[in-house]
Amino acid sequence: MKFHMNYPYLYMMKNGTDSNVHVFEAKDTSSYYTIVQFMEDKGTSREIPWDAYERVAGQSLEQFDHRQATVASGGASLTPRDVHKIVCELNRMLQQHETMAKPDSPVHISTSEGDAGVLQIGLAGERTVLVFPDQLQYGPVAQLETWKGIENRHEWLVEKFGVHPRESEYERLNLYDRFRLQLQDIPSHVPIYVWHTREAGGETARKLILAWLQDVPNDTYSVPFKIYDRSDVKNIKTSVMSQLVSNAEPVAKNEGHLLAWKTFSRQVGELRIVNNGQLSTVPVSSYDGEIERAVDQVKQVNDEGFASATEVIQIVLANGEPHIEHLGFLFFEYRIYELIIHQKRLIMSGNPRRMNRIKVKRATEKFHA
Repeated sequence: MKFHMNYPYLYMMKNGTDSNVHVFEAKDTSSYYTIVQFMEDKGTSREIPWDAYERVAGQSLEQFDHRQATVASGGASLTPRDVHKIVCELNRMLQQHETMAKPDSPVHISTSEGDAGVLQIGLAGERTVLVFPDQLQYGPVAQLETWKGIENRHEWLVEKFGVHPRESEYERLNLYDRFRLQLQDIPSHVPIYVWHTREAGGETARKLILAWLQDVPNDTYSVPFKIYDRSDVKNIKTSVMSQLVSNAEPVAKNEGHLLAWKTFSRQVGELRIVNNGQLSTVPVSSYDGEIERAVDQVKQVNDEGFASATEVIQIVLANGEPHIEHLGFLFFEYRIYELIIHQKRLIMSGNPRRMNRIKVKRATEKFHA
């Protein structure tokens, strides 16, 4: 694919010999695009027809102006990966033309989407809150400071967890790209606060964010925090401001953050936990035994001894240590599928596409006659 920026328009040719040029207009220049926003008016088809314009033979993309060209008949189809690349280029065009308002007050970074809403309430909506776009308690994180590492993690997550039916399979990549642009846009005089919980996902994201920020001149602070009652707005505001004052720890300006991240992220294992206050990496299969024990604990089984997979996961989360609870329901769904499909330690009954319809039993058990 070849791109040319003619602000507010982005021109694209699928290859160097394409006779048609696709034209995309950046209509909203107040924030960087996500794929969801970009696709809002385009439907949800996997292969989407887009308007295109005819390019005169011999005319380069740099010479092209769609306002003087003829609309091509039929348009053309773009794949989800094409759309991802287009959105990334649109965002780079917006950054180059500095269309976004630069923050002039402290920037607050949340290491999780769920906590971002709490911060926005607690900070009274007067400050910029950026959201780290991933949950890092499981999955590979090696080289995640680079685009290659981000793509490797994305491919692993798609393979193991699939794609949400209402999302593009490239949404996560787009959000990473967007987040890194947002970090680059922070003026050098603005203080930066990185808010994180003490659980594995928050601690891991904090390490990565500080690695990305290690060369910036900004005064940077790490803020560990926890909100116990999220239903009380007044309590949230009081608690957030109190923790901002008492918990903010200055981050040393040195080159150690990137090295610390590289050392940590290359540890063997795809599961991270905090145990006794220490963040560590363990094999992704570490809690498979908890799943098998939970299968044995389920009281309501059918005539053939199968137990509800949903109830099994609920038992694992209820009986486990806090670091197990933070892994979440989706992680244990993935591990149950692994125990069924690849390790053959569990037998399944029900619809494999719906976890709430699956029942499981130990592979060593026998069917009732």
